[in-house]
Amino acid sequence: MTYRYIPAPATVGTYKIEGGAWQEGLLYVGVPGQLSVLSQDKKDTVTYQAKQVKAYVTGQDTFEVLRNLKVKKGNLEAVFAHRLYKYGQLTAFKVPRRLILFGEPSVNGIPASVFELVVQSTTGDAVVVPIGRRAFIEAMLPLVGDCPELATQISKGKLWREDMRKILRTYAYWQQANPQSAVN
Repeated sequence: MTYRYIPAPATVGTYKIEGGAWQEGLLYVGVPGQLSVLSQDKKDTVTYQAKQVKAYVTGQDTFEVLRNLKVKKGNLEAVFAHRLYKYGQLTAFKVPRRLILFGEPSVNGIPASVFELVVQSTTGDAVVVPIGRRAFIEAMLPLVGDCPELATQISKGKLWREDMRKILRTYAYWQQANPQSAVN
């Protein structure tokens, strides 16, 4: 009998392939942008690229796929990110800073515990939420600037990166009240 080896740490979880139903399995995310699943008979593994997967859940953590994440060294077509919260059509994620800076989550010199905040709309590309005021305004107005209240508060510096949960929640409520609005 031949077994294929999945290196630790593998964990029981659920995953959803694009266009498929949720399934349970022993999951391993070792190579960035890949999810390996040990078959139920524990004889084979199936490896999916991030662009093939909708999401996976381990314990109480949900990981979804970010699309077209702009990083310092280019663009990552699809990468897994830890979902923090979702309001309406916008979702906030945390992504290792090493991935943002180098396009690789295993670079030495930056602790694995340092993360960047990223927002993605259901229809658009992932946006890293900048720390600097001007960059923050330039990144956020295309996402939520059609809401007059948010556009004003962000432009005047009254809402900031640490207010992201409030920004997304306010935008979701505004969209519900203004159904003709759409996320860019």
